[in-house]
Amino acid sequence: MKDAKIQWMIVLTLLAVCLGACKDHDTHYEYYDKDGSKPFKVFEVDRTTGKMDGSFKQFNRMGILVKEGTYENGLKNGVFKEYSKNGSLVLEGSYDHDLKNGTFKEVLEHGNVVVEYTYKNDFIEGPVKVYRGGKLVSKGEIKDGRYVHTKFFTDPRDGQKYPVVVIGSRVWMAANLNYKTAESHCHGDYEHNCEKYGRLYSWKDAEDACPEGWDIPSYAEWVALNKFIGEEYYGVNDFFAFPSAKMLISVTGWDYTKYGIDAFGFSVLPAGKGYYIPPRYVGGKLIYEERTVYEDHKGDKSERAYFWSSSQVNGNENKMYVEHGPAMDLYPESKEMWLSVRCIKDE
Repeated sequence: MKDAKIQWMIVLTLLAVCLGACKDHDTHYEYYDKDGSKPFKVFEVDRTTGKMDGSFKQFNRMGILVKEGTYENGLKNGVFKEYSKNGSLVLEGSYDHDLKNGTFKEVLEHGNVVVEYTYKNDFIEGPVKVYRGGKLVSKGEIKDGRYVHTKFFTDPRDGQKYPVVVIGSRVWMAANLNYKTAESHCHGDYEHNCEKYGRLYSWKDAEDACPEGWDIPSYAEWVALNKFIGEEYYGVNDFFAFPSAKMLISVTGWDYTKYGIDAFGFSVLPAGKGYYIPPRYVGGKLIYEERTVYEDHKGDKSERAYFWSSSQVNGNENKMYVEHGPAMDLYPESKEMWLSVRCIKDE
């Protein structure tokens, strides 16, 4: 293994050559695979500073271009593009000395869904638009790190107001339910967490928690949501797994991700989950005292959001969960867990 590494470094060094297109002070680098037939990275370096300066291209093992852009004094500067393994555009946006600035375009579902959003000094700020099949299906704005909601629903039971969004043909609450029930909890038992993240519900309370005219989404409704927003999904043990949640994640409020686009205003936050562990006795002796456990909240390295589904599998409820990667999954969960509730309006 050691010899292979030495050989690889020699190949890279020998193939660093200056071509006629280089600036006087630049060196043009072309890094090839081991048989020397395909380049995987081509860029220019300032001889004086040793930093990348000029055009940059990266290829996959098949020799297909996957990234390109320009650097200035070691910093991204200008338009950068990323391509899929078959060469189609998946991301395009502008950088100003390593900071994202201007309009970014992201292509999902093999070109059927296009998202346009705006960066200002590395933060999403401004208009966000979603096109499906060339037709505008959603238009909104991110301001001060939050999606600007324009429609609301007031729960007649306690007067709490929730933002609502239309995704496809369905109306969703754009915040977690915060209706107090006998077996609902605030993460960490801190009341202020309920105000921001909503309450965590056991299944017993969750199934009747939504107000009249609203319900907990079924498995099929969660799947329909994710298919509409452009997620390319695949089946895992008869359950769906989605490779990306950035379309639904809030642009701020997560400590370990900057991937959120919140293109539809669904505004998912890392509310985490909770559960109760009863006392344990062995031979009449107390081994573990009862305790409440809370996990995966904002600030935890495993930041996640979990949502109940109304569909049962082998006596357990399906849950939808979003993690900081970001990724999404649908799979069963014990009814004893405490999870968030997002209500969907009845058809």
